[in-house]
Amino acid sequence: MSLDGTIRTEIISPQPISLGLWTARMSPNQEYVAFQKFTSDTDPNQWSLSIYDVEKSAFRHLMDAVWLFRWSPDNRIAVYNWSNGSIYVLTSDGQIEREIKDVSLSNPELMWSPDNQRLALAAQQRDEIEVTDEIEIIEIKTNQRKSVAQGNDLYRWRMITSLAWSPDGKKIAFVSTYERKDGSGATGELFIVNVETDIETRLAGGVGPDEPLWSPDGKRIAFLASEKDTHAEQIHVVDVASGEIKQLTCFEGQKFSLSW
Repeated sequence: MSLDGTIRTEIISPQPISLGLWTARMSPNQEYVAFQKFTSDTDPNQWSLSIYDVEKSAFRHLMDAVWLFRWSPDNRIAVYNWSNGSIYVLTSDGQIEREIKDVSLSNPELMWSPDNQRLALAAQQRDEIEVTDEIEIIEIKTNQRKSVAQGNDLYRWRMITSLAWSPDGKKIAFVSTYERKDGSGATGELFIVNVETDIETRLAGGVGPDEPLWSPDGKRIAFLASEKDTHAEQIHVVDVASGEIKQLTCFEGQKFSLSW
């Protein structure tokens, strides 16, 4: 559909879909739509990725066993393959550009950096007792890897979700649920981590933040959070420098998709 709503294009797959569609995302240049099909809702090996060329009205199957995918700002696709634990970087027409092997993905979190050169993902680290998440940053061209937000000495377990790069590519916002080794813990707190220094800053807690989204100038982060009494999600904004939080909405039972 065009921006003024006057043109509508219905996309119909030429192949029968026995169970359903999963995630569909349009490329930043609006020339392609990538989407997942699945023939089993419990077995990721049965999830496949296809692409639709808008101009040519043509479909193309890209890969099977796709757990998740993300478009880059320059219209490439990062794909996590469940069957072999690799990330594939594909061109916009589906050609394999690079394979990144031995990726330990913990949650369906995979985000391109603003400069298209790095991927950030929620990875799992283990020792004899604890299982905790960390953020792994991968340089695509060199396969050089760096881990941040590890917290090995602090946490008995930690889950990291909702990764979001800052516009300058220097920080990553994320949501963390955890239990410390001293027994204290929290369900959903908003952090940022400096990808160069690995210094973490806690911005919001006790409100169950979700879907953090940086402002274009990198000074604020919008996020959703549930009210304690009604559990209705409201839009909040936190100032990154001061940590001041403002609630912007007061609606009942609304689900938002954020955009600056």
